[in-house]
Amino acid sequence: MVDAITSRNGRIMTGSLEENRAVLLQDENFRSERAKARAARKLEKAFAMADGLGENGVKDGEITEAEIEAYNKEMKKKSWRTGLLIAAGIAVAGIAAYAITKGIKAKHAEKRWLGEAEQYIPDCSIANSQIPSHHDIDGMNNEIRRVVKLKKGDVGITTMCGAYNAVCVDNEFARLAPLEKDCIGYRAVNRGITEWRDEPYRVINNAKVGDIIVPDTGCSYAAHNIDLAERFMGKEGMMYTIRIPKGARVSRNMEHGGEILMPRGAEYKLISKQLISDGTMEVTLEYILPKSIIPEDVPQIKKVAEQYVNSTDKFNRNYAQKIIEEIEKLKKIRV
Repeated sequence: MVDAITSRNGRIMTGSLEENRAVLLQDENFRSERAKARAARKLEKAFAMADGLGENGVKDGEITEAEIEAYNKEMKKKSWRTGLLIAAGIAVAGIAAYAITKGIKAKHAEKRWLGEAEQYIPDCSIANSQIPSHHDIDGMNNEIRRVVKLKKGDVGITTMCGAYNAVCVDNEFARLAPLEKDCIGYRAVNRGITEWRDEPYRVINNAKVGDIIVPDTGCSYAAHNIDLAERFMGKEGMMYTIRIPKGARVSRNMEHGGEILMPRGAEYKLISKQLISDGTMEVTLEYILPKSIIPEDVPQIKKVAEQYVNSTDKFNRNYAQKIIEEIEKLKKIRV
């Protein structure tokens, strides 16, 4: 007798169906007649499958050892295929569930920013909501943007001044009170003859939706409401709708109809961009909260400054020392 994977007790024997059924019915461990009848049906099905699986492939009503052996192999293959199909089904179901969950989360994330405009205006009465140099940044921005050149090895009066101003402003932003809620700012960007004026256009045009971008290596102003921002919109300009999550450290006040100042080199996720028929472009950005109050390029700025603390050039030596002192102050801030 050779074991086969069938029936109630997992066995069929060589011989006829009647002989197999007689052995099965002698089993006294069935809980009920219904269970015994179910086991008999399974045996009959297994017998019908095994009969003819032998070498000659002829169904003759008798099970041989070769047929049982062939049947066992077939059952193992079937078991493997069934397991594979189940696994595939689970995987497909998992992917579908993930896609549905992701879609639901995306809808909730989008809904977060679709409320009434008034609810996204920050409370500017909170202490430490504005940096001391909020109004001076516009005149400092060109120098701050030159930090990019300093990091590339271009060390001189303008780049050292820019680096010093940059870390001073970093210190001020680090001491701000975080936003108490999600806010939205609007910024009109116009094309100009200077390189930094055209940089946002280059960045936006080359970016795909979903990309992380830095449109401006300096600090950027934005308005609380779009009507104010539109006053500064020129021909072929861009209008940013900037989503600023709760917890962001941005400078804000209610002057000029309400104003927001973003940190230097702010990173954004490009949510959408659309060219309008009048030649302007509407862009939606979402500010990415930094991992630290210390900007990522500060260690690099410090490294450059350290190379000039003993310089024979008095200007570079003095500014290198001032930069390092500001960075040390920044490191001591606890939030």
